[in-house]
Amino acid sequence: MPTIPANYRALAGSRRTPRKGALRTADASPDEQIDVSLRLRRRPDAPALSDPARAKPGATTLSREDFAARYGASAVDLDQVAAFATGAGLAVVERSVARRTVVVRGTVAQMNAAFGVDLGIYKTAAETYRGRDGEIHVPTAIHDIVEGVFGLDNRRMAEPMLRFSGRTPADNAPAQATVPMTPQAVAQLYGFPATGAAGQTIGIFEFGGGYLASDLQLFFSSVQAPVPSVTPVSILGQENNPGSDSYTTETLLDIGVSGAAAQGARLAVYFAPWTEQGWVDIVTTAIHDTVNRPSVISISYGWPENDTINGLTWSLAAIQAVNTTFQEAAAMGVSVFVSSGDNGSGCGVGDGKAHVLYPGSDPMVTCAGGTTLSNVSGSSFTEDVWNDNGVTGGGISDIFCPPNFALPVWQAGANVPGSVNDGHAGRGIPDIAGNADPDSGYTLFQNGSNIGAVGGTSATAPLYAALAAVLNAKLGRPVGYLNPTLYTAPFRSVFRDVNDGRSNASGGAAGYTAGPNWDACTGWGSMNGTTLLNLLAPAPAEGTLGFIKTTNTPNGHVEVHLASGCSGFQTRILETATTFADESDGTWQFLSNLDLGFIKTANTPSGRVEVHVASRSSNYQTRTLEAATSFANETDGVWGLLPNLDLVFVKTANTPNGHVEVHIASRSSNYQTRTLETATTFANETDGTWQILANQDLAFIKTANTPSGHVEVHIASRSSNYQTRTLETATTFANETDGTWQLLPNLDLVFVKTANTPSGQVEVHIASKSSNYQTRIVETPTTFAEEQDGVWSLVLA
Repeated sequence: MPTIPANYRALAGSRRTPRKGALRTADASPDEQIDVSLRLRRRPDAPALSDPARAKPGATTLSREDFAARYGASAVDLDQVAAFATGAGLAVVERSVARRTVVVRGTVAQMNAAFGVDLGIYKTAAETYRGRDGEIHVPTAIHDIVEGVFGLDNRRMAEPMLRFSGRTPADNAPAQATVPMTPQAVAQLYGFPATGAAGQTIGIFEFGGGYLASDLQLFFSSVQAPVPSVTPVSILGQENNPGSDSYTTETLLDIGVSGAAAQGARLAVYFAPWTEQGWVDIVTTAIHDTVNRPSVISISYGWPENDTINGLTWSLAAIQAVNTTFQEAAAMGVSVFVSSGDNGSGCGVGDGKAHVLYPGSDPMVTCAGGTTLSNVSGSSFTEDVWNDNGVTGGGISDIFCPPNFALPVWQAGANVPGSVNDGHAGRGIPDIAGNADPDSGYTLFQNGSNIGAVGGTSATAPLYAALAAVLNAKLGRPVGYLNPTLYTAPFRSVFRDVNDGRSNASGGAAGYTAGPNWDACTGWGSMNGTTLLNLLAPAPAEGTLGFIKTTNTPNGHVEVHLASGCSGFQTRILETATTFADESDGTWQFLSNLDLGFIKTANTPSGRVEVHVASRSSNYQTRTLEAATSFANETDGVWGLLPNLDLVFVKTANTPNGHVEVHIASRSSNYQTRTLETATTFANETDGTWQILANQDLAFIKTANTPSGHVEVHIASRSSNYQTRTLETATTFANETDGTWQLLPNLDLVFVKTANTPSGQVEVHIASKSSNYQTRIVETPTTFAEEQDGVWSLVLA
């Protein structure tokens, strides 16, 4: 039994029990050196994270840098945990704000003492592992900071989901109903857009094995596709280590399917140990990777939620850490696809009960089940539940159900059945399905030899990850977390329902039967990529195009004209005169609620800048704010109102030190108190547009005199006091000054061209941030004739 110091407390969710049938045969060697990962809470002042279960297609996402700044670990917490570790004689080998992780190194004896555990050697018929029985303990001083400790126990927690075809090449005659295919052929059957995935990165998780470049060359040559750029990423010392094992086969399958179906995408292959620590660290590393920046994750591994007599073999803390990171992926627009498993309802546990695999059962991932493709003729084919040479996984979660987790709200209308074990309600999987039968699988090459066709739901996850990458590239933005969208009625047309009455019962366990609509064998069915694209594609533009006409109006009053984006800016939803007389001595802008703001910066009675706001609800006849500010009249820069109505002045010329300055006066002080006055990293510059974003980052859109002749976007962060540039990039747009430039809240770049257009009509052009401004997602003329007597902007109201 471990010795627990009096000032220590048990970590919630840390309890682990031995593997089924495992016996403790010895104490772990006290001198063995191990690395342990401590997962910390989010910074205490982090704002609430939006509910991903209610996400909508095209919702604004955060950059990895912004997410880390808002939701990462605090420096104080990192310091306190590091101090605990060094005080316990442990070495701190890594600290990460974004991953909220401190990695420490020490001996087993030091870990036993530091965490109140008693590590031992456990043996089963299948493995020998270092493990523990019971809870982890930490000092009371850091108890509320540390959410989990991973790496003390190194039992296997990952297996690949692949199956080999039993056929020889001679068996695969054209007359066979089911024959090996190429990823491109399957993608074509499933209607994937044939546009490639240039500019995207697919992250692939592996827990062993590796790949030889020569094997990749053989495969891609055989399917007549270019070899993708593949980058290995080592985690916790796990390297790309190809061999003759199934883990290497898995790696080759994942790379081959995703690379051939999403040509042009880069692949980042993350290698981690097959432990709980490996899971936590691979997920947090990939999701927060600011070097490779995967927009899609493919996971072809899992482990049964329950495979011990006494309960979870996963610790609840590990599942919560991974689940929370998947939520973070959703906030950053990263899609995650996970295989459902190849051993049917029993998951290979052998206890006569139905199980599902984690992380496929996590509600924050899109879980992919398996089908068999046969009788392919042109675009026609037969699709059935895969249950002959392997069986699709699927069922009801024992973890993602009350009281530990709420049921996913988006699954409420899917008629998910109760568990065949005891009838309890839980998260049902899979969500989708696709080609998994190894007889209709993909011929691979390993160590230079043709190893025949390989399949499994291991082949389904990378296939749909490839689809997401293609859609991201086509849309110019990430499709992100898809589940809430896929379960809505309008998206039923995306699916090919697999309704053949077959079961996924296996291993003596009861199973689930494929039927109409959603079922626990194939989810909603296989997806048609083009149909999904068409439903996800935005209207011609989101938001409202606003024109504030400030001079030469018929009645001498400023006018507001609005055209709706959903009409392609062809329908005017408002045309009205306002309470303001024509005026050009200042800055006009629409606020987020379409109220009209005017910042008068010259010729004011008091010699002070004034703020005036007229409400949209009064048709701009009622002024809700009129105030003189602490600023003297000033025109050497850009004025604006933030969403909270704080007043911002970006001084871009004639500053004392030659650098652009940011000044903010608070609305709460009636603009008498300056909450910020600082010089920035930018030299004074007038060849473009300056904008303070909603998070108070400073953006400069340089529209003339750029080195490349293309418009550039530069952003300096508020968190660095405008000393660090978080973005500097050239765009698809040639330098252009005949219009208005702005960044939307999701950092998409908007150009409203107001003069010298081919049609004589004002045009709206939008380039997506997700494509690094290389893809234009909107290019359309509007109902407005060219006009410069006022201010144009796109408003997401």
